[in-house]
Amino acid sequence: RMSKLTELFRGLSPRDQRALGLLGLVLILFLGFLTVRGVNQARSRSAAALTNRKADLKKVIALATRYQEAIGDKEAFKARIKRTRISLASLLEDAGRQNQIEISDMKNQSPAKTEGAKLAEERIRVTIKSITMDQFVHFIDTLMQRGRGDLIRVRELSLKTQFEDREMINAVFVVSTWKEAS
Repeated sequence: RMSKLTELFRGLSPRDQRALGLLGLVLILFLGFLTVRGVNQARSRSAAALTNRKADLKKVIALATRYQEAIGDKEAFKARIKRTRISLASLLEDAGRQNQIEISDMKNQSPAKTEGAKLAEERIRVTIKSITMDQFVHFIDTLMQRGRGDLIRVRELSLKTQFEDREMINAVFVVSTWKEAS
């Protein structure tokens, strides 16, 4: 086959031979151009993919770091709970005495203990009648400071204005903390 093509080429006029040679050269240059362009596009796609992978890896590393920090914070919180003995009832009574507030009622509302749990929640429902909003705010502030803030939570807060004296309120709320299960 190649010999037949060579024979046909030689049978052409010199002008046709030059034109066909020039056409072949242009075709080779065009194919070379397409190859170089394809290689450059593949390289830029590969570089973009590598950049995306690096960004994804940084995100994963940041998430893993935050996860490890959260585990450390949780363990530190558990350790603080274990070494800090908070008696909610006496803490509430002390805060009331310090702010000259009479606590009308305190009821234990702790949930049932879960078998095998390391921590248990302690809850007390508190009722305070006839106090001003400022007194209530000072009372809660004292409670949080004495209970080291992050170990005590106030939940289910209900403040109602008294009908006969609009300056006075009745407060009902639940205070809770965590303690080591016994």
